[in-house]
Amino acid sequence: ARFDYTLAGAALDFFARADADGQRELLAFFRALAAHPTRRGDYAVMRDGRTNEVVQHGRFLVTYWPDHAVCELRITEVAWS
Repeated sequence: ARFDYTLAGAALDFFARADADGQRELLAFFRALAAHPTRRGDYAVMRDGRTNEVVQHGRFLVTYWPDHAVCELRITEVAWS
């Protein structure tokens, strides 16, 4: 199944504050993650009783989990690496 991605409020706030180059870089990475939603991150963290993957992409750390029930990649946090 094809996955879309969604951003939680904190991730969207970070994205909105990023410069134009950062926004382009993040959008491309979000699309790439959604194309491979079961990709393992560099490490995992537990949030709200759920395993979230964390991957470093350039200057960013992106935290996400795949919601298979609705075919969405839930991007919960974006931060500086």
